[in-house]
This record gives sequence, structure tokens and C-alpha cells, in this order.
Amino acid sequence: MRSVSLDQRNVLSLLAALFLLGVLTYELGQRRADLSAASSESPTLPDYRATSIESISTDERGHVIRQMTADNLDHYIHPVDHANLLHPRVIMLENDLPTWEIDALHGVSLDNNTHLILSEQVHGRRLTQDPRERMQIDTSLMHAYPDAQAVNTTVSVHIDSTQGITDAVGMDASLKSGLLNLHHNVRGNYVLQR
Repeated sequence: MRSVSLDQRNVLSLLAALFLLGVLTYELGQRRADLSAASSESPTLPDYRATSIESISTDERGHVIRQMTADNLDHYIHPVDHANLLHPRVIMLENDLPTWEIDALHGVSLDNNTHLILSEQVHGRRLTQDPRERMQIDTSLMHAYPDAQAVNTTVSVHIDSTQGITDAVGMDASLKSGLLNLHHNVRGNYVLQR
């Protein structure tokens, strides 16, 4: 009978050791999970950061077609190559003359500044000496394509021009040709030219 009780003690000791090993493994796994969760929640650092940036783009003939400035630029390669911009300002030019200026509180630059997603207090202004051609577009979100001089939005937009004031939801415009397409809920007033 003694050998049976010794075997039971050995089995109990072995079970206690396995239980303790299981508890330690569980605790270690929980700590690793907590660390990996914390590291995945922390923001990714930019590849580089620049302040007070100024960018000038030219066409194939060397004429300036776009000037862009921003207070800060944070560049990221992952998940897609882009730059976050603080206070971006874009001036589009045609025949070396500024035609439009667009600024916002925030922006994202894609495809080497050829596609800008501008957000919060977005203002677009036609730059002209002729007061009859004055126009301002205000919205909270705008996609701008400076090389094509085109913009669009799917949110509310307010347009103030010499022809009147117009509000709509959604818009696309060719700033080069002057074509403006308002999508939904268009309302406002229009002043007839004399």
C-alpha cells in the first residue's frame, strides 16, 4: 500500500507543477497580448516631417502650374504613400498667372500633390482682377486635382459669386473651363446681368 500512496503523491506533485506552469504560461501570454495591443494602438511615426514647406510644380515647358505651401508636412509610406498637411494652400496658375487659390485647415496629399483631400474650413477663390468674375467656394471637404484644375465634393457647398449665392450638396467643377455641376438640394439666388 505504501507504493500506491507514493505514486499518488508523485502524481499530485506533477499535477501541481503542471498547473503552476499553465498559470505562468497564461500570464505571460496575457502580458504579450497587452504589449502588442498597446503597440498597435500607438500612432505610426512619419517617415519624415517638414515644417514651412513650399512646393512649385512646372509643366513640360517649364511654366509654373502649381504652388503649394503648408505649415507642417508628415510623410508616410504605409499603408499608402501620402503626406498629411497642416494649413495647406494651393495656387493654380495658367499661362504664368494665378487663377485659383484653395486653402484648408488640414489636407492629405496623394500622388505627388496631384490629388489633394482638403478638410475643415476649405475655401476656394478665383484670383482675378475683374470683379465680375469673383467667386468663392466654401465647404468642409474637397478633393482637388491641381494639375487638371478640377475639384469635387460630396458634402454641403456654399458658392458666393457676382451672379449670386448658391448652396448645394455635392459639386464637381472644372476651374479651367468654368463649368460647375451642382449635385443635390440646390438652392439660392441668382442676379441677372444687365
